[in-house]
Amino acid sequence: KENEPIIYLKDKGVCAISFNQKTRRKKDTIAHSYASLVKRKDELSEELRLLYVALTRAKNHLCVVGDISKDALEKLTYNIFESQSYMKLILSSLPEDAQQSLIANGKYSSKWASYEIVEKSSVAVSSLKEEEFVVFGKPDNELTSEIDKYLKFKYAYSSSNAIQRKNTVTALNSVMQENIVEVDKKVNYKINSYKEENDALKASELGSIYHKILERADFSKINCEQDLENYLVDFTEQELADVNKKVVYDVIVKLKGFMGEKSILHKEKQFLLYAPYSELFEDSSVNDNILVQGVVDLIIENEDEVIIVDYKATKESRANVIKNRYKTQLKLYRKAVSEAFNKKCSATKIFSIFGGILIDVE
Repeated sequence: KENEPIIYLKDKGVCAISFNQKTRRKKDTIAHSYASLVKRKDELSEELRLLYVALTRAKNHLCVVGDISKDALEKLTYNIFESQSYMKLILSSLPEDAQQSLIANGKYSSKWASYEIVEKSSVAVSSLKEEEFVVFGKPDNELTSEIDKYLKFKYAYSSSNAIQRKNTVTALNSVMQENIVEVDKKVNYKINSYKEENDALKASELGSIYHKILERADFSKINCEQDLENYLVDFTEQELADVNKKVVYDVIVKLKGFMGEKSILHKEKQFLLYAPYSELFEDSSVNDNILVQGVVDLIIENEDEVIIVDYKATKESRANVIKNRYKTQLKLYRKAVSEAFNKKCSATKIFSIFGGILIDVE
């Protein structure tokens, strides 16, 4: 910050005040003064950006209320370094004739804005006598009912406020997972959390290697296991240390079974989908549109259909659990791909990397 004794600037380095050990006195330096001004300018620039955002949020009308003395108003100059409040920033931006009109008449109007100065005493709230608050007798049922209605008011669209307008497929899939209970799930007791975290990291890294292999592989040129071996020479021994080459070859063979002569492969295809929230979550009544972004691992485009394949590096071996876990994600993929290619999505599949199997997802 500008008032710190040591300030760091990216292009200038460290700027500090000087300290005389004999006299025990601090003294500003040219470098520190310069750095203070730079920091002050940066802070004020940020304040101006915040003010701009606040002022431009209004749709029709905006009322700004502030407190400023007449003496301060007469001394206003447009200098952001001297403006200590948003009110002074706004007023100091007025042309000179507008400021003079405010000082002389207490009012100024233009095509876009109106300014008025009022004395504090004219807007002060008068105190009410205590007896005016005391009510004897039966309550006014109509009045109490009306008050009760306001006190118990609930915003009809509160559920929409909790929904992010921009989401990733992974985030939405996680939301759905919070409501899924896997009855058949095994119970594992944590013995060594570090080992579990390390294993998870290794699994993630290995999954990335499989993704890279399948992304770069030209399926049309891999017709036998030796073809795969020839292709894998571009990868290091360290990368291939834990890769099951037979699993990779088998899944390529299976995927080629869905391809025709004129098939086009789209790998790591990014998409943006704008859709009603209730279409993605059937149990929701919220119809607000949300923006979803994601990446499809593989799209096989045939003449009149598309097939989606998603690679998953999961240790889970049960196909029904894997399908249940990622069905929301694949539903989003189907909708996005069908709209983008204007073709029917005939199949959606998950390739379980560690299980070495292709799973059909409805």
